[in-house]
Amino acid sequence: MVSIPEFFSTSLTSGLIALAIVLVIGYVFLFWERSGIPPGPPFWPVVGNIFNMRGKYFGRRHVYLEEMKAKYGPVFRIYLGNQLTVFLNDQTSIKEAIVDQKDVFIARPTEKLWGYKMSALEGPGLAMANGEDWKAARSLVVQAFHEIGSTSFEEIIRDEIKDIIALLSTSSGDAIRIRNALIKATTSVIGRVSFGSRLDYSKEIDMHIFNTVRALFKGEGSMSPIHTLPFLRFLPGIEGKLEDQNEDVAETRQEFSRYIDEHKKKLTEHASRDLIDVFLKKTKTTKNYLIDEQNLTRIILDLFAAGSIANGNVVDWAFLYMILQPNIQKKCQDEIDRVVGSKRMVRWSDKPNLPYLEATLMEAYRLGNNAPLSIFHMNTKDAYVKGYLIPKESIVIPNVLSCHLDQTTWNDPLAFRPERFLDESGKIKPHPAFMPFMIGPRFCVGETLGQMQIFLMFSNILQIFVLSKEVGAKLTTEGTYGINMETSPYLIHAKRR
Repeated sequence: MVSIPEFFSTSLTSGLIALAIVLVIGYVFLFWERSGIPPGPPFWPVVGNIFNMRGKYFGRRHVYLEEMKAKYGPVFRIYLGNQLTVFLNDQTSIKEAIVDQKDVFIARPTEKLWGYKMSALEGPGLAMANGEDWKAARSLVVQAFHEIGSTSFEEIIRDEIKDIIALLSTSSGDAIRIRNALIKATTSVIGRVSFGSRLDYSKEIDMHIFNTVRALFKGEGSMSPIHTLPFLRFLPGIEGKLEDQNEDVAETRQEFSRYIDEHKKKLTEHASRDLIDVFLKKTKTTKNYLIDEQNLTRIILDLFAAGSIANGNVVDWAFLYMILQPNIQKKCQDEIDRVVGSKRMVRWSDKPNLPYLEATLMEAYRLGNNAPLSIFHMNTKDAYVKGYLIPKESIVIPNVLSCHLDQTTWNDPLAFRPERFLDESGKIKPHPAFMPFMIGPRFCVGETLGQMQIFLMFSNILQIFVLSKEVGAKLTTEGTYGINMETSPYLIHAKRR
């Protein structure tokens, strides 16, 4: 029989041996990377660099990424678990990969990210789909947008703007937090586009849809450690949260299924009111259509995720900069007065004649960095970017925030200056490093709808109200880093002009 001291001595020895083995494996792993890959920080076995971005960098991951860029250059690598992950942090590296080698970097790493892999079992949707599944989903959405048409889009958006104007009008000049109203409006627009109905936030189910979509943006998204270390889901507290989130998503998709059933009863041969109508017609006319009803609910969820929080967020950033830069706000209003006047709402067709206002929104896009990281890409074979080897099936992340704030590209990048997007004649001057909706074949399918929402909300509210901050309020433009870059909470006064 082994005595207690002998037992502990044996256990301690075994533990030390196991620790030594782990350290040796880690050391070998550390220095046996393939030759030619981008430089990057040291990393741990199993977990890689995941925990480097915790602690003081939690909610400020962009600071960590900027420090890595300063140390290792515009193309660097980290490890998410044992998954090689390459960040592209400037215009030239993003273009070289995503545009010049578009056929190589077109894939999504769905199979490498646990959460997305699990959700794709019930349909890959649009954002994380690959191959023919992606082509079919994108084609469906593009066709739906085309058949609904820009005129109908504008009418839908105007209805939501009127509600925001009513809210500001009844505030009696009191300071309010406008972000929630903006996001409810943009979320309702996606509802109209997807299934033909405004979200009625007095109804529990519509509020549930809104809360589910909003909750999906409260986490870390693709950068969450759980995707590459799925065993973390069993930790106390995490398992319960995941179950609650999955239940909420399942209930939301069931509600989308109910809309599909309702549309089947009302479908006419000629009407295409929304995405579901277009889908139902496709299933009748296309043999072996790749998209089924279950996948359609996932596509709708993707549209809500991409188009609701994100678009409302951009307008929220724009208003923050307007109350911080009242002189720029006034220039926008003077341009609206000169071009549109006050007797009608600003229209989408007015946009070409409002270049200063458009440049102001572009600057809000750039500095607000609503989507700091593009959706992850994956290369389907070995490739090279800026001379560095990107091994096959690496996760590749275009860092849009870093590109938009790159000191070598932008003069005084932290200054809010709409003039940087205007030429000498005052017309819009595109900038190759400006990519709020991403570039390449997987650019945002809802770019035009997003731009329309943001332009019409921003311009029509400035047409009616002067926006200002609370007296003595100390505001910051640092933001909170997550799936979206959110403004730090601020209050706004709206006074009729």
